[in-house]
Amino acid sequence: MDQSERPLPQGGTPDVVATGSGPHGAADAVAHVNEIILVGRLSGAPECKPLPGGGQVAVWRLIVEHRDARSPQDAIDTIRCVTYDPSVQEGVRDWRHGDVIEVRGALRHRFWRGPDGGPRGLYEVEATVALRRDGRGPGDAVPV
Repeated sequence: MDQSERPLPQGGTPDVVATGSGPHGAADAVAHVNEIILVGRLSGAPECKPLPGGGQVAVWRLIVEHRDARSPQDAIDTIRCVTYDPSVQEGVRDWRHGDVIEVRGALRHRFWRGPDGGPRGLYEVEATVALRRDGRGPGDAVPV
């Protein structure tokens, strides 16, 4: 029985997802996953910035609290989020400081050279889905 004919394990997902060669020449035993789900408060209104090649990017920051922080300094994370998707950008335009937001996307590490020629980088979440979860009544989550 080849890989495609194997019965699925109890959870309904295969235990071996990729059977071909990976990017480094070795056979992959599992698929790589980069999925982020955040729920937090918006630290300020989102900004839409033009991109050099056309289009735009929407940028905002979420404040996410830690449940079991060891100190007040460790009690929150402020996480930069972006989207290049025009339909998501349209939905974030009416968000306001303090709104409760759910973001789904992927963690990205961006690299570039600074004005001094030195390497620069930052981590951000590239959102593919963004919802306002404000308790506005029926249908609390507002999809964007």
